[in-house]
Amino acid sequence: MLRWIASITSGRSGGSAMIRHVLVPTLLVLCASPAAAAPQPPVPAEAAESREETFFESIDVQVVNVEVYVTGRDGKRVTGLTRDDFELLEDGRPVELTNFFAVGGGTQDVPGAEPAAAVAGADQRLHLALVLDDLTLTPQSRNRLIQAVEADVLPHLRADDRALVAVVEGGTLRVTQGLTSDPEALRAALQTAALGAPQGLLRVAAKRELLSRIESIGLPMPGDPGAAMQVAIVQQVYEDLKSYAAERAIESRAGLGAVADFVASLSGLPGRKAVLYLGGGLSVRPGEALFQAWESKFGAAARTRGFEIHSSIFDGRRDDLTREVQDLADTANANRVTFYTAGTTEELAGVSAAASFSASWGSTLEALEKANLRASLDTLAGGTGGLSAVDLPNPGALFGRMREDFDVYYSLGYVPERRRDGKNRKLEVRVRGRQDLQVRSRAGRRDTTNQERMSGRTLAALVLDPGANPLELAVECTGETRDKDQFLVDVLVKFPLAKLVLLPKESFHEGRVTLYVGARDSRGRTSPIQAIVVPVRVPNDQLLTVLGQTAAYKTTLRLRDDAHTIAVAMRDELGNADAAVAVKHRPGQ
Repeated sequence: MLRWIASITSGRSGGSAMIRHVLVPTLLVLCASPAAAAPQPPVPAEAAESREETFFESIDVQVVNVEVYVTGRDGKRVTGLTRDDFELLEDGRPVELTNFFAVGGGTQDVPGAEPAAAVAGADQRLHLALVLDDLTLTPQSRNRLIQAVEADVLPHLRADDRALVAVVEGGTLRVTQGLTSDPEALRAALQTAALGAPQGLLRVAAKRELLSRIESIGLPMPGDPGAAMQVAIVQQVYEDLKSYAAERAIESRAGLGAVADFVASLSGLPGRKAVLYLGGGLSVRPGEALFQAWESKFGAAARTRGFEIHSSIFDGRRDDLTREVQDLADTANANRVTFYTAGTTEELAGVSAAASFSASWGSTLEALEKANLRASLDTLAGGTGGLSAVDLPNPGALFGRMREDFDVYYSLGYVPERRRDGKNRKLEVRVRGRQDLQVRSRAGRRDTTNQERMSGRTLAALVLDPGANPLELAVECTGETRDKDQFLVDVLVKFPLAKLVLLPKESFHEGRVTLYVGARDSRGRTSPIQAIVVPVRVPNDQLLTVLGQTAAYKTTLRLRDDAHTIAVAMRDELGNADAAVAVKHRPGQ
């Protein structure tokens, strides 16, 4: 009898669903097929002995691809360079290029490698995400950016490019138009996004209100009537500044987390990935300039006059998001995602209306606020090899340079010598003997584990595109039970055993399969991706029979009363093969 060795594990709750694994009564369900009906001859002893001596090693060769953009002093693209012109360093050490080709200016192939045209089709297809950050944009600036995208980005997409539209709303990122090559579908999604209510005006209003309070109150002299009350008001403004900074930091961290999850989902797509982020910038130190405005008016005066007001020079830097922004850039580099960032708000333009009525808010604090806001944009773009611009009179200039990046570039590939350790590695690209050229590429890379990669593949199936399914994976919802305001939904995962690599042992053949399961509801809430390790053992005398059958594994999801996408990805650990599928399900219907 074929046995599926597995253990029951408890699921984790969070996001949209809680996953509970349920083993069917026989542990493995074999779905009947014509190949299973005919009796099979026993396996000869000689064959069994031969299998006992079989050794199998699964090697997963990772090729790191680095896109490189080269310009001259005049800003024009430099084409015609060859592999020998480039030097690529990882952590300061030169690496051997195993793959090279140029796009938009001549091509040179490495001997023995695939032709560049074939590689370009398989590994260089562009996936572009147009992301609108409604957390930071004002209606006017958002509409101006959308118009620029419609005029300067959509008309220049190639027929084989794929793009999507997504909107950041608070702590979630919602894909409003999935991957498509249809510019009109993208245009319609952008127009729909323009009807929403961005929160940028609320953020500006909150800052102005705090500045107005700082301006409207004064610090009394010792002995003045009501001095204690006035000092208490000054102290309360300071406490409100702390609350403002903390709230902005929470909002920004949630937004960064949503974008990071989205970048992880992009990792499941093949080829080049780019994010065009349209927003007002997430301040890396929200509130720092406001704290300094308060300090300039009250801090020194309070100490001189002997008033005890609790304040600290560190409060303005307490909620520092620099590390989180850099982590997002590192995540993008690990998943071959390039950021292009366009910022346009009053603060980023350096002409905040707050300066028009506040004596405490001068050009120095205006510059500080602008620097903190644009730091996130510059870090994301500069660290991933992209471009950043702030409040351009014509955003089309940035979009034109971005389009040139897509059309004219070099791709350098190499196989890392170091074992995968999950550490960030610094990358540097040089053109030998050409100090007159400017070279731009991503600043680093990080090895991703198979679990990270497969989690990204599952997220991609949930949010974007399941991709190829070479293992012929199939998923269906077979039943459900209502549990108060939620549903326990049975999900059956099926796949033909003939698609797996089975390693011969003494008395059985063994395979190793890992399933990755997740769910996402209509509001974009996504469950944690759960990994389920499923070893497979097939007795030698049943091997030929079993290879004609289909295996099934049942798991149970706890879902809200809402429309869901359920995604399952599977990795054959011995065969280094994977697949993913996604199905739609609305509990209760």
